[in-house]
Amino acid sequence: MKNVFSIVLGVGLLLGLAAAPTASAAIIYQNNNTYVLNGTSDIYVGNYGLSSPSATYVVQASATWASNSVFAEMLFNTVGGSSGPDLYFISGAYCGTSQVGWNTYNFCDNKLASMPAAANDGNLHTWTLVDDSVANNTSLYFDGTLIGTAGYATPGNNLTIGGDANGFFWTGTISGFTVYSTALTANEVAALPSAQSAPEPSAMALLAVALAGVGAIRRRST
Repeated sequence: MKNVFSIVLGVGLLLGLAAAPTASAAIIYQNNNTYVLNGTSDIYVGNYGLSSPSATYVVQASATWASNSVFAEMLFNTVGGSSGPDLYFISGAYCGTSQVGWNTYNFCDNKLASMPAAANDGNLHTWTLVDDSVANNTSLYFDGTLIGTAGYATPGNNLTIGGDANGFFWTGTISGFTVYSTALTANEVAALPSAQSAPEPSAMALLAVALAGVGAIRRRST
């Protein structure tokens, strides 16, 4: 009986974790398509629901970056042709060191984070930007890990992916793009699905495995 009790208790804990609330209720835009961009075009989305001048939002995308530009490439712009806020990937050939810039076209003086060494390894990596009007700051995560912070920037209500009307077109793949209407904590960002995370088993799958173990123990004890 002791063994059976331990496994059943484990099932309860696992189901509790699997049923934990997610940020899905806060999604206001989601695009699960994969785009391969060659540095000559972008993807315009249009109004995505952030018309408030004090909006808090989170943008998450998985992308590869070819790092072959001598200038800068834009993962997204939340106005679609104005001064931002936007997320720039800036080559070392332009600023001396490769970095991620934030908010304006004055690239080198608006560094948000140093470029992670793995950013241009040819694999998809997940970038999550939290622009929090309440905390008055912006945080950038790479594959769920915080890599830089900056001041809050007021968003517009249009979105371009992979560049904007002024160019700065992306070279590489962008796969999966989600906008949330609420700030996420570091733990919540880490819990989001990413290009580097394996799919988690469902609650029913965990239950089936645990019950199979219970049955095996009961058969051995009879």
